[in-house]
Amino acid sequence: EPSKTFVWEGRPRPKGDKYSHIEVSSDPIFAVFAEKKSATKTRIPRPEPGLDEEYGVDHAEVERRKHAVGKTLKCPYCDEKMTKWEVPNTPFIQWETQFMYICFNDYCPYMLGGWDTMRKQGNPGFSYRLMYDPERNTFKPTPIPSIRALKATVVCERG
Repeated sequence: EPSKTFVWEGRPRPKGDKYSHIEVSSDPIFAVFAEKKSATKTRIPRPEPGLDEEYGVDHAEVERRKHAVGKTLKCPYCDEKMTKWEVPNTPFIQWETQFMYICFNDYCPYMLGGWDTMRKQGNPGFSYRLMYDPERNTFKPTPIPSIRALKATVVCERG
């Protein structure tokens, strides 16, 4: 396929960058990427979240809870409070909002079942956490390579 280019330069340094105080723009990123045409013209399917019955998920209860997440901010799979998460400043994903909510319960059946689902789909060593977009009232899986992933940009909310 035809290659594409991406340039990210002249942007301000992120908060917390050790050089942000000198008001020099961030280091530039120059990327070239392309997709190789397959001889069979079939694409590898994108991993899909799934939960086996062994994780004790009542799917009807999950659907009921999903309708209340906008008010409760609780994960529909484990009923634990979701955590406000600041989306990263990256040139590769253009987020449409500044914050999302993620379930960081390390015993959530959604994340626990994700390890098995990803392994079965050819992605061993990964799982996902449930992410909630409050502006669109939508859910999406966000991939993680470990249970520590994504925790660096948790927003501490004061009472």
